[in-house]
Amino acid sequence: MNDTLLISVLGIGTYGTKALHMIMDKMQKNDQDDMFITAPNSNEFAFYAIDNDKDVLNSSNAQDSLLLSDELNQESLADQQVEEKLCQMVGDSDFVILVSAVGGNTSSMVIAAVAERLNAMKIPMAAVVVKPFDFEGQKRINNAEIAISKLEKLVTTLKVLNNNEVIAKTDNQPSKQLFAQADSELVEFVLSFSEKHFIA
Repeated sequence: MNDTLLISVLGIGTYGTKALHMIMDKMQKNDQDDMFITAPNSNEFAFYAIDNDKDVLNSSNAQDSLLLSDELNQESLADQQVEEKLCQMVGDSDFVILVSAVGGNTSSMVIAAVAERLNAMKIPMAAVVVKPFDFEGQKRINNAEIAISKLEKLVTTLKVLNNNEVIAKTDNQPSKQLFAQADSELVEFVLSFSEKHFIA
């Protein structure tokens, strides 16, 4: 019996789209034109990007993308065309992993809305998000906390990467190296779902 799962990775916003590149670079060993990338163990992965910045999406090498309205709000996110496109991208998925930085109005709103939509579609999810630095301001921190609180109720697994913890380690290592380690941690979190038996 074939117990391979189709796992869709949704990169949301600029950082989420960048993260897709990192994940795909780590995984991809086969034909660049394959629709699905198969990890060694191996579930199948598909990659999609969501943003309201057309240039960001055009730079992505995701299989497909969803361009949102410039004027993001709950009404535009509930648009039927958005729902249909999301269903088209991940409707056949066995599992979805959401990847984003949270704190900004766009990504924080979108990742929560997407999670709610996928929950309504009864698609199980995990999420990995990056929290803002304290110096980015209380508003961004509050936005991040609200988004994380919503995700906690909707996903089976939530990993939060805290930028402040990265900065706290800069005494002995260059910050660039630490951020690379944080990026690597995100990639490894996604790759952990390559195992066929990750769902009990």
